[in-house]
Amino acid sequence: MIKVAVAVIHGMGHSDRHFADGFIQSVNNFLGSEFSPQVEWIPLHWAGLLEGRQERYLKRANKSARLDWQQERDFIVHTLGDAVAYRKEPGYSNQTYDRVHAKISLKLKQAWADLEHRSIPLIWVANSLGGYVMSNFIWDTMRDRHSDSEFLLQETIRYVFTTGCSIPLFNFGHRNIVPIQLPEGAEWYNIFDRDDVLAWPLKPINRAYDEVVTEDVSIRVGGMLTGWNPLCHLNYWTDFDVISRVGDAIRETIESEA
Repeated sequence: MIKVAVAVIHGMGHSDRHFADGFIQSVNNFLGSEFSPQVEWIPLHWAGLLEGRQERYLKRANKSARLDWQQERDFIVHTLGDAVAYRKEPGYSNQTYDRVHAKISLKLKQAWADLEHRSIPLIWVANSLGGYVMSNFIWDTMRDRHSDSEFLLQETIRYVFTTGCSIPLFNFGHRNIVPIQLPEGAEWYNIFDRDDVLAWPLKPINRAYDEVVTEDVSIRVGGMLTGWNPLCHLNYWTDFDVISRVGDAIRETIESEA
């Protein structure tokens, strides 16, 4: 029987719907045949909502101006473009923000139906901008309460893992910064590499974040070419330290449900 659900959400620039396959397989291998069948994986792919508009603009812009640095421009449009399109200012509507959250909500509802409407423990694994998206989604869900399900209301969260998280960069425009409030006993581990310029510790944001985040975990990710520079940002979900931490949390959660 499935005993834990794990929601996995990507960051900027992920057009591949199979973005989580490698990470899921690695964690399942770590868990082994005893524990891996008891996990309901929920990959949350949202970048496809923007990809069409981004690609159409790139084609029109290049046809109009014959721009240089094509690969770099493509990268910026699909990464920085994601972050700018998603960002929502207080008091203003943002269709992209709402559509992203609607897609996440739909996937969670589908998973809940597959689980025969059982409110089992939930673990989040969010990378890069995905940490900000996850945080906003949990905040909105807990505030709006459009469900009677503890699972859908995010009240069964046991662990949150953010990797390469950029949440602090989105907070500078706000005077009063309030983090999500996780269920009692839930733990939040924010994993970052000191060479990753997009990844930041969360506890220093303010006292409230210091209280809700269990630990800012500094690790080394990447290989010979990326382990010493900002390109390490691309390597969290292939790093054994990340895989084993998530795997241990899954195993502990399953054992607690026995």
